Amino acid sequence: MSKRILSIAGALLAFAVELRISDACAQYYIGAQGGWTGLPYQTDTIEGLGAVPVEFDAGYNIGVRGGYQLGPWRFEEEFSYRDNDTAKFGASGGTNEINGDRHTRSTMTNVLYDLATGSPITPHIGVGIGAMEVFDSLRVSGSGQIFDNSNWQFGYQAIAGLRYVVTPIWLSISTTGIWRQLSRHSAFPIRRFTTDQAPTQIT
Repeated sequence: MSKRILSIAGALLAFAVELRISDACAQYYIGAQGGWTGLPYQTDTIEGLGAVPVEFDAGYNIGVRGGYQLGPWRFEEEFSYRDNDTAKFGASGGTNEINGDRHTRSTMTNVLYDLATGSPITPHIGVGIGAMEVFDSLRVSGSGQIFDNSNWQFGYQAIAGLRYVVTPIWLSISTTGIWRQLSRHSAFPIRRFTTDQAPTQIT
């Protein structure tokens, strides 16, 4: 089994619409979200190839979340999907055609705090922890399928954004920025289709 070491972090900007239901003690809500997501430049370590730089195109995220609000505190569960295509793999200036992506499915438990402003617009901050299933695939022209695999990782995130209450009882809209970090080391089974030749640098 080959090993692939990842440093996976990502940022996203999500727009969410929430429906809210109030009772005497708390305010429950459920909503959908979608927006932009990006992964920073990083280096993957692949057995037989060593350290390989990789870059990703901007991608998208979609998801759902639900929870309840008690005073300024919100406690919620979030499920989301993110997808980024591979833009560059290997040394810069290479000419090999590549086709791959990195996408994730995540389930996170978040705690958020709303900062009262006396207006319908409320800043919020928060943190979350959970699990993410990371899918990674890459095919390089002339080298075949380099890897195509997935595994579960522990993840955590920092959250900050703005929430606009359209109506106090029924509807709110929020814009949220999230920085998400996964556990740094991951072992993947990598299926190589070019074992009849010595590994070479992929550019």
